[in-house]
Formats: sequence, structure tokens, C-alpha cells
Amino acid sequence: MFKLPSTLPLALDSYRFLGGGASEESYVLFTDYFLLNDDESLNVISLGKLQTDKTYIRMYIEDGNIGANLECENDLKLKVYPSEHGTFLATAHLPKNHDCKVSLIHRSTAYLKKQVWLEEKVRITILVASHDFVDE
Repeated sequence: MFKLPSTLPLALDSYRFLGGGASEESYVLFTDYFLLNDDESLNVISLGKLQTDKTYIRMYIEDGNIGANLECENDLKLKVYPSEHGTFLATAHLPKNHDCKVSLIHRSTAYLKKQVWLEEKVRITILVASHDFVDE
């Protein structure tokens, strides 16, 4: 069992599942409440440099105002806007040897400028796994 810090920024690249080796975990799944930072650049979940191109991520943000922006060193960009039920980000085959991160973004720049969301906690569920884990 992993105990993960529930603060942002969150760096997942220090956990073994990204290695994909025979004796390492091939997935991580967790859910927790996160307090968003005043500095927008700190509201980031980093996956680090992926060692395989058979990694995928699923993320559900339980807030109708918070979206997600996935970036992998200019190779892959995916922006997901929130619906009234929350935000679901799903992608497969993240690029190998690229730093990938997910940034949380607010639906409205007006709200962002007023900083009305900064003291709220947001519940986020994250699954990062290798295709080997899913196919077994």
C-alpha cells in the first residue's frame, strides 16, 4: 500500500509503478481531497519521465469548476473542460521518455482572478497504470 501526500503539487514520478519492471507495481490508484494553491503553477500532478509508452492515466475531478490540462513535453496536449458533474480525463499510450504533467485549471478566468476557489478542497481520483496491468 502506498501512502501518498494529499497536497499539490504532487509528484508521482518517485513511485515505482512508472518503472514497469517485473518486480514493481504496474499501477497506482488513489483518491483524496486536495487544497488548491494560490499559485496556479503549483496545482500540478507530475508523472515525470515515463519509461514505457504503454502507460495510461484516468483522472476524475469532483468539481464542476475545475478542468485538467495534460502536457507531455509538447508531444501530447489534452485539455478537458469540466461539466456540471465534474471532469474526467482519460488517455492511453503516454509518450515514452517525456515528462508528463496534469495541471488543474479553473473554468472561468473571472473566478480565477477573484481567487474565489483557492480555499476549497477538491476531491480527485487518479489511476495511472500500464497496459500490462489492464490486459492481465
